[in-house]
Amino acid sequence: MIVGIDSMVIIYAGLAPVIAENKDNPDFVLLKRRAISLIDRILQDNHQLAISTISIAEILQRVPVNQHPSLTQEFAKRFICAEFDIRAAANAAKICRENEQLIESLKSSDRKVVKADAMIIASIHGVGAKKFYTHDKRCRNMATSLIEALDIPKAETLF
Repeated sequence: MIVGIDSMVIIYAGLAPVIAENKDNPDFVLLKRRAISLIDRILQDNHQLAISTISIAEILQRVPVNQHPSLTQEFAKRFICAEFDIRAAANAAKICRENEQLIESLKSSDRKVVKADAMIIASIHGVGAKKFYTHDKRCRNMATSLIEALDIPKAETLF
């Protein structure tokens, strides 16, 4: 089975050399443990991990440019890198149409985030992922028409 994750799962799990502003915050520490446990469990169950190339771009924005080549190679080795293709474009448009009222109610910067989330969800769906993990509740709600969207599980409730 293919399981999709968003950029923050990668960041929480420490799989990218980004500087997290809140890394000493107790909530961040807890999410780190949850993300690591989730990824470990997915891999132990012999499932494949998928991440959208849009999520990869979000991660790379937080990393020095000289580290981009090695990090993108590492992503390509570890994950199915889900590209935003023509089918994903149609599905992202569908998600945006279904969430039109939400998008219109947001300020401009939040609209861009929601539209990027729609593109991420559609890309993950496009590679055949059956589940998508994100800690972002709004993103999970948007994803439900295409894919089973789940929060990063608490360690004791994994699968």
